Amino acid sequence: MLIPLEEVRRRQPRAAGFALLETGFRVFFALAGGYAVIAVLLWALAFFGVWAPPLGGLGLVQWHAHEMIYGFALAVIAGFLLTATGNWTGRRTLHGRPLAALALVWVAARVAFDLGFVVVSGLLDMAFIAALSVAVLVPIVRARQKRQSGVLAKLALFLPAALLFTLGASGQWASGVNFGVTAGLYLVIGLILMMGRRVVPVFIRSGVPEAFEPRNSRILDVISLLAYLPFFVAMLLPTRHEPVTAGVIAVCASILFVANLLRLAGWHTPGVWRRPLVWVLYLGMAFVTLGFGLVAAAWLGWIPAYGATHAFAYGGIGLMTLGMMARVSLGHTGRSIHEPPAAIGVAFGVLAVGAVVRVVMPLVWPAGYPVWVGLSQALWVIAFGIFFVRYLPMLAFARVDGRPG
Repeated sequence: MLIPLEEVRRRQPRAAGFALLETGFRVFFALAGGYAVIAVLLWALAFFGVWAPPLGGLGLVQWHAHEMIYGFALAVIAGFLLTATGNWTGRRTLHGRPLAALALVWVAARVAFDLGFVVVSGLLDMAFIAALSVAVLVPIVRARQKRQSGVLAKLALFLPAALLFTLGASGQWASGVNFGVTAGLYLVIGLILMMGRRVVPVFIRSGVPEAFEPRNSRILDVISLLAYLPFFVAMLLPTRHEPVTAGVIAVCASILFVANLLRLAGWHTPGVWRRPLVWVLYLGMAFVTLGFGLVAAAWLGWIPAYGATHAFAYGGIGLMTLGMMARVSLGHTGRSIHEPPAAIGVAFGVLAVGAVVRVVMPLVWPAGYPVWVGLSQALWVIAFGIFFVRYLPMLAFARVDGRPG
């Protein structure tokens, strides 16, 4: 059988070379890994009073939260979605100069924010989100993939969230900053729930050493969706501390905790804990689940609210993003996902310990809060520093199998 000329050319190995702008995951995972280290180092210096950052009128916690959501997390989301969209649609997404331009907008927003030009950063963030949404939307529409509408909707909602944050930072709406940060956090969690439901069972099935078929339930999917929508809205309402709204939050969070606990039970097999690229994602989803349980406990007045926030942010987002970046980078650079670098397993372990330190220890020993924060900051920097150093060469240079991408 004759093979078309273009197919022959595609199969021919290519010389190794600079490939950072070949695919979205390359440049954005590199940026996210590096900024995860920089942003938390800056946060540590500010938290312990070593450095007074130019806050641009923000509170210190708001300043930190914004960059972890609209800086770090959105970079990971950009890298993941630009790559996943190509897989879903069979069409090539941003690459070369257009991808470089998108990345430069993200970089400019981070520089502006860290120099105290918060409104300028907000405008750049909105430009970035809009451009990313279009870059993801166009191939999906052309391929008529209506199934991805939920992903597109969540991505698009970052735009009004960033707008409201910017309005708050500019003094136009007093509640805008907190609204933008809260909306951003729970949009990221919503994406993790949606994409985790799709990919984690697949990764478990293909990654564990034994034959195993993770169990999924349509009923749990519907329950989770119906509970998450009012939970998300209630968390944004100015009346969220009043009895009725607080009751809605506690009830919905309890439902989400139980539903996701049952989902994790259906995904569990002993082999999960033998594969770092599997257990890191499973543990990340477990921390998201724990977050809902802690939200319910906090809104019932049993524990402080910060435990839930960092179960979502440090444990859930941290472990899921590190695990996804590590796995996607291996698979899409032609390397075996069954033989990850030993160092990345260490990074996962360090980050998991950091999540326990940040979430659990302040609840167990509140008097040691500054110690727990400082230790968790150090562990985060170590974990993402390992990823950045070990994976940057993979991300920057061509696939080892010579294929494009």
